[in-house]
Amino acid sequence: MKFIRTIIATLLLLSLTVATAFSQNTFKQNFDDIATIDFPKQPVVSNLPNGMGLMYKADVAPNAFVVLSFKMKDLIVKDSISLHDLYTGIVAGAANPKNKKELLYNKEIVIQGLHGIEFCYKDSAVEQNIRYIYQRAIYFNNTILIVSGSLPFADKDKYKAQLDTFVKSFTVKQGTITQFN
Repeated sequence: MKFIRTIIATLLLLSLTVATAFSQNTFKQNFDDIATIDFPKQPVVSNLPNGMGLMYKADVAPNAFVVLSFKMKDLIVKDSISLHDLYTGIVAGAANPKNKKELLYNKEIVIQGLHGIEFCYKDSAVEQNIRYIYQRAIYFNNTILIVSGSLPFADKDKYKAQLDTFVKSFTVKQGTITQFN
């Protein structure tokens, strides 16, 4: 009986150590006070072309974790139909077969009451480095946020837990949230 208690205590201590180590290695990134996500390490922030927004990227070899933030002042999303059209365009642009990308799935999602799109594709543009690309896009407060993870296609199952932890940490901050204008 004492042996079993020792094993349980050891497992509990080990699980707390692992949880603490994981939480110490994450970096909570704030996006214009409207959302946050926990990167596995502090991301590098760079400007997108034409001043369209920012890219936040953390490479944890062999994976990449990215959030694209687009400010869309002139975009008019007046209803669920125009929102659906926006998401359809995002998927079509990202998973374009002309660029050796094969759409594996896409589905509509709801994150904290906001409608978005989740999709995944196989990127074969570089034959020696075929990638599994997972993306979620959500539009609100005149901003498109695209949460993305890139894993080696052959090893996607091995690294899926790290991707899931990243994606599930995405949180929309409470306050004035508008999806349609």
